[in-house]
Amino acid sequence: MIALTPLRPSATQIATTAALGAFVAALVVRPAPLPEDFYALVEGLAGILTPMIAALFGALAARAGQGRTRLGWWLMSAGWFSWGLGQLLWSYFEATNGNTPFPSLADPAYLGFVPLVFAGILVLAAPSTGPQRLRSGLDMLMVLIAVATLFQHLIVAEMLSHSDLPLWTRTLMIAYPVGDALLLVAVAIALYSDLRRTDGPVLVLLMLGLVMFLVADIGFSRDIADGIYVTGSSIALGWFFGFVLFARAAFLQMKQPRIKEVAEPPREWQYGWKQLLAAVLLVPTLVVLTTTEPSLSSAVLAVAFGVAVLVRRVVAIADGIELNRNLVAMHSELMKSHAEVEKQSAQLATLLRLEEDRARTDGLTGVRNRAAIDELLRRLDTGPRDLKSAVVLVDVDNLKSVNDRLGHLTGDRLLRAVARALADEGVVVGRFGGDEFLVLIPDAGVLEARTYLTRMHRLLQGTDISLDPSETLTIQVSAGYAIFPDDARVSGVLVGIADERMYAEKRAKVANARVYQSGAA
Repeated sequence: MIALTPLRPSATQIATTAALGAFVAALVVRPAPLPEDFYALVEGLAGILTPMIAALFGALAARAGQGRTRLGWWLMSAGWFSWGLGQLLWSYFEATNGNTPFPSLADPAYLGFVPLVFAGILVLAAPSTGPQRLRSGLDMLMVLIAVATLFQHLIVAEMLSHSDLPLWTRTLMIAYPVGDALLLVAVAIALYSDLRRTDGPVLVLLMLGLVMFLVADIGFSRDIADGIYVTGSSIALGWFFGFVLFARAAFLQMKQPRIKEVAEPPREWQYGWKQLLAAVLLVPTLVVLTTTEPSLSSAVLAVAFGVAVLVRRVVAIADGIELNRNLVAMHSELMKSHAEVEKQSAQLATLLRLEEDRARTDGLTGVRNRAAIDELLRRLDTGPRDLKSAVVLVDVDNLKSVNDRLGHLTGDRLLRAVARALADEGVVVGRFGGDEFLVLIPDAGVLEARTYLTRMHRLLQGTDISLDPSETLTIQVSAGYAIFPDDARVSGVLVGIADERMYAEKRAKVANARVYQSGAA
């Protein structure tokens, strides 16, 4: 049987699900009527405690981090503290004046939340180099202008239509949802930028918290515009659960190991996604700008968007030129490296060939050594059986006597002279033993072998080694041959036959010398 592993949701999933569920339930099912003072008290306490707790966890997350992470969380912690301070001022003004304190001095503290958190998100998502910051900043600017344009048409225009309210009040009504929307876009961009993967769950919690803030602030602004907002409404649950998620995100950040910040290479789908998002938002933005009545705000947004797009295109062109220049330089360096590698490869091949030749060459005579000759004989055993070859064994007569009488240097000269005499075109010569040489003649029979031996003896007869001005050393050798496959089909047997014939010639020389000496006597 296959054992199924039970699913165990993480604390982050539980907190997120509970917060979203409670918020949606509170919006759909209004709680039973309770005294307004009770709602005001609960909202006041929760509105002060939750941002302060989130700010505390944010500060702890900042202390646990380093570099950009530390600065980003300090800024967000300051933003959450600013909101808590605004809630404290709101509760004080409401308790002392007895009415809804909007607008009031609490609003700057509330809205201080937006730039501080926005700056913290930008610091977390900021690329490491100046050019990357410029590109990301332009991409984010285009997205933010597009979102601001859509908000201006869908929400801001409606709120500005309440001409009975002062301009300052209408401006503050607009600032809350617009600020949340900008933060939401910033978190979305940070989530898909080149951050470490471990930051993903943290940013998701921040995004969900900002979604709740956005819904709550839109509801707050509409109720203020309609004059029906009262402290203790279910709208405040959006802020409450938003800060719960913020605190959970900070707590999750605290638990991450402190590692050196290294930007992770973006996955393939991340390349250019911010430009794609800006292009997608461009269509509804242009529709809004061309279908609505001209106004100063729409004109400013249109000009800002156009300038951002133009500058981004200039940067893209400059990037393309720089990329082309770098590719040309890289190609040049690559060609140089390729030429250098080819040169080194040729040198290495030459060295390897020399080493192979050295490993197969007898150091004294310059012909093949015993290992190379053995390899050739093995090839003869495994080669075609119908191709004739001659194996010739040559023994230097009286080498031991020369070494004993005249010294090893003279013996070495004798061996080198024999090796030179054995060399011929198309044959392979190797030193088979101390005073023996083996010659392999490919595609040769008896006639070719005898012709080769005749040539060898003729050369050696004219080659004497000078010992001093009045004395020379005559070179004498004995030789025997065997034909493959006529005499044998195995190289070992073939060499044995050639060896027997060689020693037969040597014995014949000794016998002739004795007959000559006895006749002379």
